[in-house]
Amino acid sequence: MDTPPRNLPQHARRRWLSGLAALGTFGLGTFGLGAFGLGALAWRLRTDASPSAEALDTLFKHAFDTPDGGQLVLNTLAGQALVVNFWATWCAPCREEIPLLTRLQATRSANGLQVVGIAIDGVARVRQYDHDSPLGYRIGVAGVGLITLLKTLGNEQGALPFTLVFDRRGRLTGQRLGLWSAETLEAAADRALA
Repeated sequence: MDTPPRNLPQHARRRWLSGLAALGTFGLGTFGLGAFGLGALAWRLRTDASPSAEALDTLFKHAFDTPDGGQLVLNTLAGQALVVNFWATWCAPCREEIPLLTRLQATRSANGLQVVGIAIDGVARVRQYDHDSPLGYRIGVAGVGLITLLKTLGNEQGALPFTLVFDRRGRLTGQRLGLWSAETLEAAADRALA
């Protein structure tokens, strides 16, 4: 992508373009520059778009591969509040957010919360990452093909990290493009559990 995302305020567009220009000095190719640039700058962007019911239905019925060779379908987690975090091993802000998600899973799972990480990555890379730095929550792997679904879920930039929060009845109660603070993540989880 070589143009800034639509509907950004002028200051955010300048930041986006400056970031991509700076990344260009590292000699990244067009695809790598766009993917890395959007992932690295996503924490500065926000989304207000609401996912369609069809997009949410697709997400909940999709069978994601897991690092251990199984499959994860979000519909099988019905009755639990869910924090669904889209991330990638190559995304620095995503890796920064992982300890918050791990801590949230450890402190809220007894109350009925399940954190799920959906990696936009390859299974082997996610398996190695989980081996080297164990993730304390369920992981599914989607690959880059899921970027189209991310856009229908309210992430118009297709950037990472991106998180959706659902209550026990499967209703969307929160979403964020970019990093959470510990306080806002815990508050979003507690709203979903209420």
